[in-house]
Amino acid sequence: SGPVVTGIGGRPSKEALGLIYGAVNEELRAKMQSSLLIGLGGEGMNENQIDDGDWLIRGILEVTPNGGFVLGAGISEGQALRFHVRDKDSAESDLNLMLNRYRLERSFSGGNEPIGSLLFTCNGRGEGLYGRRHVDARALQNALGEQLGTRVTGFFCNGEMGAPGLTKPSETLEDREQVRPMSLHGFTAVFAILVPASKSEGNANA
Repeated sequence: SGPVVTGIGGRPSKEALGLIYGAVNEELRAKMQSSLLIGLGGEGMNENQIDDGDWLIRGILEVTPNGGFVLGAGISEGQALRFHVRDKDSAESDLNLMLNRYRLERSFSGGNEPIGSLLFTCNGRGEGLYGRRHVDARALQNALGEQLGTRVTGFFCNGEMGAPGLTKPSETLEDREQVRPMSLHGFTAVFAILVPASKSEGNANA
């Protein structure tokens, strides 16, 4: 209902979360108490259609008196939802997964080589999460090569904008694949990998 998840699986959201909390081990309970997040799937998609890196991550902003979770705009009835916990291992693993997916899919689709990248990463990541600096930026170098890895610029954010999941470049605007709408993320790293447009009949497609 608007920005609020009122229920999950036929139960009030808070009650559904309590059942999950009671079923997991002590280590995961500790993470849920300090680092609980919610992942939203695309509208009309079920959980089996959503890859690990394709969830739109949101923090719980507030719990309503009726046990609903306030997440912000962009929620629809019946939308797939999954609880997540934030930790350095899963954050780094998901990032490497997405960059390696990009590398693999580019190898099959061909096209021009990337010339640089913009990186917008949450201020909840970085050294405070990983215990070391430049993890998100260096992941690009590890996945796509040293030359591209030295051409990264960007900044830390309090909320990141981007289409959830992986969007591959296309030769022309007409060939561009359909993607989920631009959304506001939380605790996320968003890369915009810059690929030169091809020229067709004297015109450049941006």
